[in-house]
Amino acid sequence: MPFDTQTLVDYCHGLYDAWNRGDMETFYAGIHEHVTDHNAGEEETGIEGVRNALDTVRQAFPDHVYEVLDVVANPETMSLVCRLKCTATHVGDLFGLAPSGKKAEWVEARFVRLVPSEDPEQRFPVQTMEHWCITESLPMMVQLGHVSPPGTRQSW
Repeated sequence: MPFDTQTLVDYCHGLYDAWNRGDMETFYAGIHEHVTDHNAGEEETGIEGVRNALDTVRQAFPDHVYEVLDVVANPETMSLVCRLKCTATHVGDLFGLAPSGKKAEWVEARFVRLVPSEDPEQRFPVQTMEHWCITESLPMMVQLGHVSPPGTRQSW
């Protein structure tokens, strides 16, 4: 089943719209059960690994919102790249980082390989099969107070 560029762009917007509404079942419906997340830890495999990791993120940042800034999609390779602005307040444990109560804003770039949904009744016509993410982690950690700004003197 061939897909056009607009279908892939709409998928990206629909996925992050579901996240922003807190509709995690719709969000997870956009991810294949055998997804490979190239940023995940060894124990985070398939959809259950993604759910565990992202449920931790949602708990740490319950007000986490994505703004889709750019999407570049290629229907021939069933792939897309999106640039996202994230805004969130750190109120829960984040993979061992204690909550700071501070708000942060950062940018992420996501690289995704897609496959057609196996269920024609599925909310999304495609699903994420492979995922890579580059996050502006240092600016985020500085804003959250977990890391001192670069150039800040720590001792004499």
